Amino acid sequence: MIFHYLLPKKPNTGWVGIPDDSPVKLQNQETKRWWLRKLYYFQSIFTTSYWKDTFPKNATTFIASGIYFIIYSSILLFYVRKVYIFSYIYWYIAVMAIGTIVTIYPTFHAYKQEGNRFLHGLWPILLCVVFFISGITYMKLSHFSPMSCALFIVNIGLSSLLLPYTITIVMLSFVLLIYRWIPPHLDLVSYKELITTETMIGLTILLSCLVYRYLRNTTNRQLQTIALTRSCDQQYALDSLHNQANW
Repeated sequence: MIFHYLLPKKPNTGWVGIPDDSPVKLQNQETKRWWLRKLYYFQSIFTTSYWKDTFPKNATTFIASGIYFIIYSSILLFYVRKVYIFSYIYWYIAVMAIGTIVTIYPTFHAYKQEGNRFLHGLWPILLCVVFFISGITYMKLSHFSPMSCALFIVNIGLSSLLLPYTITIVMLSFVLLIYRWIPPHLDLVSYKELITTETMIGLTILLSCLVYRYLRNTTNRQLQTIALTRSCDQQYALDSLHNQANW
């Protein structure tokens, strides 16, 4: 089949051996559109409107996220090895402070204005710090206790609900890339040691978050389609009345 693309075309036909090259052209156009969509999405990441769209509009999201940050850090404090408690207590305080600020953020004047450019860029950074960098740090401080590993998996699932998949994957890849330089310096344990009841529960929650996001996105697309169809029907009805009035 490769010769069909390397050899020249016959006059008034498709590729050599292919009477009609319409399917090939359609496939090429579809491939081109796919790459253009990916390019457009990549370019949109560097725009302020992209991050404004990812910024939560519901106060419940901030309150629930902040409470989770506080509970998450409080639980893992009990699993931190005693040798690290006083050396890394600042990290625990930082996560608790972030959780408190996020919880009370809806009472700020900036929230009523739906944030600003600074807050739109700060929100994903805070999520990366709490969900991923703190997750790795707590895993190391607890010497990879099952609970810390399970909550790290839960963090991945929750981040998929608050951020686009692409951003979540980039953040996770970035944290794994700099894993060696995140204190304290410990080697990864065997994957067999990570397979516990807690991590299985964490994986179940992760899958539940992914399924919920898929259903949410599907429902939103259906609602948008219905709204667009209704708008088109109304416009068509108004045009018909206008044409009848001017007949």
